[in-house]
Amino acid sequence: MAGADITLGLEVVDGDLPLAVLQAVAARAVDMTDVMTAIGEALVRSTHVRMEREQAPDGTAWQKSRRAAETGGRTLYKIGHLYQSITSQAGPDSVAVGSDVVYAAIHQFGGDVQHAARVQTIYRRLADMQAERPAPFVKRGRATFVSNHQVAAHTVTMPARPYLGVSADDQAEILAVVEDAFLLAMQDAGR
Repeated sequence: MAGADITLGLEVVDGDLPLAVLQAVAARAVDMTDVMTAIGEALVRSTHVRMEREQAPDGTAWQKSRRAAETGGRTLYKIGHLYQSITSQAGPDSVAVGSDVVYAAIHQFGGDVQHAARVQTIYRRLADMQAERPAPFVKRGRATFVSNHQVAAHTVTMPARPYLGVSADDQAEILAVVEDAFLLAMQDAGR
């Protein structure tokens, strides 16, 4: 995944997950793809919940975006591309959860976005411009007035709004998935 991702594997485990439990299951199963798939699906679900709540994996609230504040919408959710792009890829000993949209990383980690100088065309309706509360812009097809404006080069600083990660609840869910796999492996070994 090129945008942003986190990867959990048997050799490196975030937080306080009991590595010994993961290694015990791994010793009984050469290919843990099914377990990693279940962990990935759980992490995708929890990432969606965090995005709906507008909070980081540690529970802190994100800084509200200007667009969301002005429109009453949600931060990091305009039409849902980032939200819908969250996926997981499981392997025999690891799972990666992330997004491949080009702007995924800037939202996860924050940073500066450089905009080059450009000419911007804006579209308006004369009738709207004369109204008591004019609509500032309209779509090209509805415009009766078109003008070009020079926009200077500028930098936009995006705050970090981490949506990927492993929360305390995620750790408990991962442990439950691993325990279920361990119990199933023990039952299968006893047959």
